[in-house]
Amino acid sequence: MFGRHHLMNRNDIEKFKSLLLVLKEQSLKQLEEDEAEISINVRESSGENSSHSFHLADMGTDSMDREKAFLIASKESAQIKEIFHALEKLENGEFGICEQCQAEINHHRLEAIPYARLCLDCKSKEEQI
Repeated sequence: MFGRHHLMNRNDIEKFKSLLLVLKEQSLKQLEEDEAEISINVRESSGENSSHSFHLADMGTDSMDREKAFLIASKESAQIKEIFHALEKLENGEFGICEQCQAEINHHRLEAIPYARLCLDCKSKEEQI
């Protein structure tokens, strides 16, 4: 039922599933808002909603705002993928197991980042590379 290395009980599984589902909903909502913002910024910068000319500095600021919005949306999209991956792992009994060393990921780490793929040791090693 749950992976052979898994020490989580049913309550732990349900707690992390609830955390992931809440994060998923928040991330999807944020992504929708980000995409709406990007759409508005693109329309405004293309002049669809404007009858006056833009100053060159304003156009640069608009461009930076659009780029920032794209980066935020991209980050949200990546997080959503990680959340879906964690939910899959929950279903197949692999949740909470480090993908690198196969050790159980500390519950405190999972409470902070429930979609974590690596234990803290492996994550630290990865960041040093």
